[in-house]
Amino acid sequence: MAVRILSGKAIADQIKSEVAAEIADLHRKYGFTPCLVAVRVGEDPASEVYVSSKVKTAGEVGLISEHIHLPKDTSHSPLRRPARMPSMLMCSSISGHSIA
Repeated sequence: MAVRILSGKAIADQIKSEVAAEIADLHRKYGFTPCLVAVRVGEDPASEVYVSSKVKTAGEVGLISEHIHLPKDTSHSPLRRPARMPSMLMCSSISGHSIA
């Protein structure tokens, strides 16, 4: 059996291209552009890199994106999801918090 070396970057670029086309199609057909809200709590460097990567990739494929950064001592009051955003990506658990 022959060994075949795959290029992860080439595969990722192809997937991004396909997703970008689907997003453009949604916008063209329905006037809707999906969005990603990433909520990061605290100062964990790994979370910062992760969220930055998600926000960057979202922009590359045509998504609207927003990064909400909260201090680690954020109170237990409910987080409010902006009405224009159907979902949020939580990058750290927030004990006792709910998302409305």
